[in-house]
Amino acid sequence: MTLDGNPLRQAQLVTAVAVAAGRASPLVKPDVDDGTGEDAIALSIDDALANGTLILLAEDNLTNQQVIGRQLTKLGYTCEIEDDGKLALDAWRNRDYALLLTDCHMPNMDGFELTASIRADEEDREDRAPIIAVTANALEGEAERCISAGMDDYLSKPLAMVDLKNTLRKWMPAAQAGVAPPAVKTDESNPSAQADVNTRSGVVDPKFLRETFGDDEETIREIMQDYVGPAGETVGEIDAAYEAKDAAQIGAAGHKLKSASRSIGADGLADICARLEAAGKSDDWPEIERNYDQLEPMFTAVMANIAAM
Repeated sequence: MTLDGNPLRQAQLVTAVAVAAGRASPLVKPDVDDGTGEDAIALSIDDALANGTLILLAEDNLTNQQVIGRQLTKLGYTCEIEDDGKLALDAWRNRDYALLLTDCHMPNMDGFELTASIRADEEDREDRAPIIAVTANALEGEAERCISAGMDDYLSKPLAMVDLKNTLRKWMPAAQAGVAPPAVKTDESNPSAQADVNTRSGVVDPKFLRETFGDDEETIREIMQDYVGPAGETVGEIDAAYEAKDAAQIGAAGHKLKSASRSIGADGLADICARLEAAGKSDDWPEIERNYDQLEPMFTAVMANIAAM
């Protein structure tokens, strides 16, 4: 009996052992788990590397690193994380990763530059590694930009477990075979990437985290607590940029805080950051000022909410 380790699931492992021990028939197939992979078993880094399923996650935001990393583990995948595009490229060139999940906006080298460097390295090789964009910019044209840059697929933050699972199942076999399927345009109208604006408020509603991690309250609290410090630093960056009248930096910091806030369910704060990001890019100071005035009271409300959890 052969065992599919992509990813290795508990039910499959138990069945294989039972068949080997003569306690089950190899003709009876176990039920396929169509859920979010609660029974998946993540391999060690060395075993995942040997199995051809080790994933590289390039993501500079600590909260998103934790959330996506835990999601991958829950689905039975093993990953290594780099928080800088250049570091990710160095890691990629020194490890035989099966697949790259990359944020589009990172310091030193963004996801588009990272992808271009990897594709350039592959020009003299027959194999082509799957690269999946992971970004908080659910904007019209973003998916096309990712595909045009040489990426193979696109996921919007925060990542719905079913979307992440299905995307990895689509591209991971290609990584093992060394052949990539044709590029597919991702539907940006995916409802999992859209939030109901009528339910957004200044409080934190970790609905996404609970849908992802179930009743693992310890994990949810850890993610929340680890959000606090970096988020405060990013607010400080926005304050400094506002004082310096640096619209571009306000936009960049707004993007960073937007992504982390959305992941923990602070949608009201994320919305303010999204508007700061857009206004910063367009140098729209009236819009920057309107939203900057809302930032501190909203952030204070979010911090109070987290402290009360």
